[in-house]
Amino acid sequence: MPRSRSRSSSPKKKHSKKSRRSRSKSRERREREKRNTSKARSRSRERSRKKRSHSRVSRSSSPEIDIFGRDLKQKTLLEELKKKEENDRKAEQERLRKIRQQEQQEKQIEEEVMRRVEELLPQRLEIELEKRREEMEEEVARRVEEARKILEDTLREEKEREQEEFLAIQRQKDEEALSRQRELENLMESNQQKLEEAQRKLAEERLELVNRQRQLEEERMAFERERKREAKAAQETILGKKGARPKLSFSLK
Repeated sequence: MPRSRSRSSSPKKKHSKKSRRSRSKSRERREREKRNTSKARSRSRERSRKKRSHSRVSRSSSPEIDIFGRDLKQKTLLEELKKKEENDRKAEQERLRKIRQQEQQEKQIEEEVMRRVEELLPQRLEIELEKRREEMEEEVARRVEEARKILEDTLREEKEREQEEFLAIQRQKDEEALSRQRELENLMESNQQKLEEAQRKLAEERLELVNRQRQLEEERMAFERERKREAKAAQETILGKKGARPKLSFSLK
């Protein structure tokens, strides 16, 4: 994977590498030119030194002169030096021309390489992506599976938490209902006790009333019997005296 990412992001990096190589080559060319210039200066100084040496030698010997009175050896030496300097200058120009030509060729080669890289890079990327497609698909499938498991675990935990909350609420409701039921049972039991107590008192009162009524009835019947007995006795007394009218007395108990 890291290798694939580095290739997918390579165009800019490759261009930067090419530019660095180009700058490095330019520095190398400048260094070569400096070295060549230094060598040319060294050769020029060497020629001047040899020229001065030849001049000293020529002055020490008897000079040969032409018809105009000029030293022939010195003239020949100067001509040779001028010719040599001209040849050296032409050689240096040719060398510099070859360097510039080589630089131009290197630049063309570099541009051609960059053009081919730009042309081949998409194809190479496509080939690399095709090679990595299966691995990428497997990675995507693995991540999707991990996300699915995480989601399932989250949903399961949430469902368990909701179930626990529901059971806790249900237990609380059951406890409250049981408490209300116990309170109602206690209230009903208390009311039942009060009702039984009231019924007991009512029964006692009814029994007392019945006893009182029976007692009153017995007293009334006794009074009635006594009244009848006295009336009968009085009547018998009246009848027993045969017409005598005895004084009647009635008493009520």
